[in-house]
Amino acid sequence: MSNLIVSRHEAFVAFVKEYEPELFGDAEVVAEATTEDVEGRIVAGILPPYLAVACGRYFTVQFHKKDNCNKPSPGPRGEEWSLEEMKANYARLQEYKVIPVHEILYPGVMGLIDHVLDVTRNIQYKTYDYAHRAGREG
Repeated sequence: MSNLIVSRHEAFVAFVKEYEPELFGDAEVVAEATTEDVEGRIVAGILPPYLAVACGRYFTVQFHKKDNCNKPSPGPRGEEWSLEEMKANYARLQEYKVIPVHEILYPGVMGLIDHVLDVTRNIQYKTYDYAHRAGREG
């Protein structure tokens, strides 16, 4: 299965192919994609999160400020730029790893909750044990 570029914009497709020819030089190009289309594939495009999370690797174009190439700028909105305009506005292909928050937090939160419950049970048991030894019920 070849890599995939998802875009209706000719300049975007040309930029991606030129910027990363090893990954996208012979990539399949589609205007729209489904989860099944991107599942596990190396994909370049401007995708909604539910599609980006399904990609094996996900790349998109990011524009940067002239005076600071590490500081992103919003780039064009509502207009299509040419390949030359993209380059003149410091475009580069950026890889992102999109992970749903529940996949990060849920295992950690559940581990923390289990730990708190264990500590709480332990404290309750020790309190009962001390009270029982002293002849008091706690």
